[in-house]
Amino acid sequence: MYYNTNKEEGIDLEISLKNSKSQEVIILSIFKDNKELSASKAWSIYNKNKNTPLTSIRRAITDLCTKGELIKTDKTVIGIYGKKEHIYKIK
Repeated sequence: MYYNTNKEEGIDLEISLKNSKSQEVIILSIFKDNKELSASKAWSIYNKNKNTPLTSIRRAITDLCTKGELIKTDKTVIGIYGKKEHIYKIK
């Protein structure tokens, strides 16, 4: 899902919607390959060109949890900002 907080319209909005859907597909495939990951770890695998913000990956993970594709575990690890992050896994 794309959250249109910056009020995009027209073609810009269509592109953003398409990108968020394809991002979810890629994130889900990363989880299928790796089983359990934190958002930071999923981001490090996804973010090969270093242009994707971590918040976009967190959004995709949250949306995949809402759809029932991923589940949030009670396990945590230290993320890239030195704070605890939950581990997510395929449902």
